[in-house]
Amino acid sequence: LLHYLAFPAAFLRVVRIHTEKVAREKRRFLASRCWFDLHDGVAGVRLVRRHQAHHQVLFRLDGGLFLFGEVAFDETVFYCLSGGQVSDAGTLYNKGCKARVIGMSKAPAKQHLHHVEVEFGSIKVGDVMTLEIDGLKRELTARNHSATHLLHAALCEVLHAHVEQKGSFVNEEYLRFDFPSLTKLSNAELEAIEALVNQKIVEGIEEKTLVLPIEEAKKLGAEMEFSEKYGDTVRVVTFGDFSKEFCGGTHVKNTSEIGLFVIESEGSVASGIRRIQARTSLGAYRYLRKKRVLLSHMEEALGVGSDEDAMIRTKAVLEHLSENEKTIKSLKDKLASSSAKSLADEFADVGGKRLFVKKVAGMGRKDLLTLGDQLKVIHPDSLILLLGEENAVTCFATGKVAASIGAGKALKEVSPLLQGNGGGRNEMASGSYKDASKLEEVKKQLIGLLEKGGE
Repeated sequence: LLHYLAFPAAFLRVVRIHTEKVAREKRRFLASRCWFDLHDGVAGVRLVRRHQAHHQVLFRLDGGLFLFGEVAFDETVFYCLSGGQVSDAGTLYNKGCKARVIGMSKAPAKQHLHHVEVEFGSIKVGDVMTLEIDGLKRELTARNHSATHLLHAALCEVLHAHVEQKGSFVNEEYLRFDFPSLTKLSNAELEAIEALVNQKIVEGIEEKTLVLPIEEAKKLGAEMEFSEKYGDTVRVVTFGDFSKEFCGGTHVKNTSEIGLFVIESEGSVASGIRRIQARTSLGAYRYLRKKRVLLSHMEEALGVGSDEDAMIRTKAVLEHLSENEKTIKSLKDKLASSSAKSLADEFADVGGKRLFVKKVAGMGRKDLLTLGDQLKVIHPDSLILLLGEENAVTCFATGKVAASIGAGKALKEVSPLLQGNGGGRNEMASGSYKDASKLEEVKKQLIGLLEKGGE
């Protein structure tokens, strides 16, 4: 793993390039509440493996940039946010100034704007500065971006279908890939996808970049994102015959540089859209290391010394818990039955109909339902209201009471007194309450309801 995570030799090479001043027609536009002088036709970022170069400032804040703002150069080594890939970060400096690049954006005339915070000195038009990107961030981001292409191709191969890209995000930490699907990918499918991507990493496939007319690129079978707008000429990034995609981002020169690929999660993010999140290289190692630490803690808690023993022990604990839950349920049912018998004498007779109202300690909603089922068989025409723990309330009605009044109506009638709410069918209703201090008033109101017969 460490071999794969080591920087390639090309990554450590620094190339210095001096550019001559180029006269261009100036354009003015409003940005960040200040007027800037801009030049047309600034070259786009060149996706080459140099992390440092000297370039000339093309615009500035009047009087110089002292604290923070945007700076454009005749050329740049900084990648600007595009196609789901985040911008580069880094520094700008010369003998009289140093500034941190904290973000990138594109001006209306397509110039790359460097969002900077000045550490000392000032930046003026005509200054020649050294542009130096954060090399580690660039390399890790490139590994995640290339892995995204491999993931897309692997999805198509494992699912035996063309998979349309619905969105992506790539930074130095992780990658996300969105695709249309109405069903969750199975564990077997995710394992096959992960294995296939890692296989292509181990194969060491060379990356090739082609700049082609768009129609010629389409004939190659290159994947394209349908939400993107492409010009007449496009950039196609290929990894052998396995992956071919329209792309303007940064990539590894060989898949072996990715090192390792791990799927972290797969889930739904919108109706019919699912997302895979994954990590590569150092991010994958950190993710697996975190998993290893959690597993070690679990092994320690279970009192075992290996992954296999932890699995066996966990299964045994779950089976034991399941048996205990069955035992507890059986005991609760017996307790409810016993409680129902002991509570039989607490029914109030209201003109031949029976009423039972009680707050029962230690019973949750499920327990109240079980107790209610036991109580409602005692009398053929009855109304039962039970209040329990966690603000649970249930109501049952049987025989003529269910037909004339109904549990749902009865619960709605008394809910204001309980500062709660609820509803349901004629035979059973449920809800919640906040205040049980007026239980006697609740009982009187239900007696009145029974006497009226639901009128």
